[in-house]
Amino acid sequence: MHLSNTFETNLINYIESFYKNFTELGFKFYSKKVGPGMSAPIELSNLHHNLEIINDRSQYFIDIKTIINNSMISFQLDLIISQIILHNLEESKKTSRKSILLGNEFPDLLKDPLKYYFLYQDEINKILFDEEFRNVYKKLQKERASFIFPKKSK
Repeated sequence: MHLSNTFETNLINYIESFYKNFTELGFKFYSKKVGPGMSAPIELSNLHHNLEIINDRSQYFIDIKTIINNSMISFQLDLIISQIILHNLEESKKTSRKSILLGNEFPDLLKDPLKYYFLYQDEINKILFDEEFRNVYKKLQKERASFIFPKKSK
């Protein structure tokens, strides 16, 4: 068996474990791209958006793709969840932005992102088409990158 086939099989098994959830939301198979590389993406689609679920070295990533103003826009699930948590966070909480943006508040996200997708389904659908969210999303991408790749002082 080829290694890429293992990634694909694991991904299919993972997706099928949420079959009922996908069916309830009207998702259908859209595409899969399994090649000689290290990842195996499968894309599902419903009326609102597409989900690209990727198995890369036994970690799962989800990109949510939607068409806005005749352009395909892609959002990473982990940043959407970060935005939802930051938006709902009370001032009195001791959790830092850095901790949230780096995923420390949901440590199993890379092993089970579909759990979070379905848990936050209503919030995700509300903010995907919100112009303000798209602006905040770009800022969150830059802010998270600054935590991952801090500038070196001279």
